[in-house]
Amino acid sequence: MILKPNLALLEYGQRGEAELYAMCRTQDLTRRFKSTTHPERRQSYFGARAALATLVGPLGLEEPVLNNEVFGFPTLGSGPTLPAYISLAHTQGAAMAAMAPTPIGVDIELKNRDASKTVRRIFNSEEAESFARLGLAPVYAWVAKEAVSKALGLGMKFGMAAFCVDWNSEGVFTVRVDVPHHQAPFSFSSLGVRLVERGAYLIGVAGEMEQLASEPTIFDV
Repeated sequence: MILKPNLALLEYGQRGEAELYAMCRTQDLTRRFKSTTHPERRQSYFGARAALATLVGPLGLEEPVLNNEVFGFPTLGSGPTLPAYISLAHTQGAAMAAMAPTPIGVDIELKNRDASKTVRRIFNSEEAESFARLGLAPVYAWVAKEAVSKALGLGMKFGMAAFCVDWNSEGVFTVRVDVPHHQAPFSFSSLGVRLVERGAYLIGVAGEMEQLASEPTIFDV
């Protein structure tokens, strides 16, 4: 039984595609992936699923990862009913998976990524002002908002300006969602996002505030 969010981080580096493929508990290939020939993309695809395998393995699951037909977020395939939600993410050289008893979203980026141009498109005026006071690099905002969009199950459907992170809060940043509840796959009693630095990487985890009260467990694969 899953009681709190668990995350798995896999820095695939020099690991070959065959090794990553073998680490996956199920060797399912989506139609979209079969047409992907870029080596880095194939590594990240297998890396995220290999990371997920370390989380579902102890539960005895061997279910494929499916994409929601409407919004595209990942779900565990058919099989034994399990109160678990998953999220996958990747960046250059690393991939992540998250599993929790409530909807969860995860994102990962290199801390030195220049997101100054991208971040301008995801803020509303209220957010931009409060984030600037923190003195953090723009990539911190990008990772946080990407994680929130995944937790909501919306992805980029309404754009990242459709929800507002309260950068004045501490530890876990609270989130206000300006999307009608009936249009989002998942709803929350209190939505928040936590940022975690791990070596060269920055990780964003979004979900129920009470689930994020303490820093989530991150397993190295």
